[in-house]
Amino acid sequence: MNSNLKQRIQVAVPGVLVLLGLILFAGTFGAVIISAVISVLMIYEFSGIVFSLADRTEKRNLLMGLAWFLSFSIFWVPSTEFGILVAFFLLLTTYFLYTSERFHAEELRTHFIEFMASFFGLFYLGFLPTFLIGLRQSAQGKHWTVLFFLLVWAMDTGGYF
Repeated sequence: MNSNLKQRIQVAVPGVLVLLGLILFAGTFGAVIISAVISVLMIYEFSGIVFSLADRTEKRNLLMGLAWFLSFSIFWVPSTEFGILVAFFLLLTTYFLYTSERFHAEELRTHFIEFMASFFGLFYLGFLPTFLIGLRQSAQGKHWTVLFFLLVWAMDTGGYF
């Protein structure tokens, strides 16, 4: 057995138990917690790859905060996904325009590229995991959510063979 696969299994077993516990016993709020944690962790990793300027920590914290807020706002105010996404786009645009005065010509180009990457990251890594909340709220949502995670885990583990 590959050592990476063995380590992955050792880490996955407690993680699977926690995820299943949240899905089965915490209901929709458990799906919100899972969505928020997954979004924040993915954005943390994404921002380490994308941001290179001196304010990368500030930008990373902003994106992680928006992702956390996004998951809970969709839970508290359902059916407002589009409005929240537009509001976050305007907020990110305002933030990046306000902070652009810190940079000179070459850095300003990088700052703009980081802005585009931020919105893409917030949409792809922050917004899409919130569909887990809608999946959990649907009829037989508990079963569909467990099936979704089983498919993801099976494909991920199957890649090692």
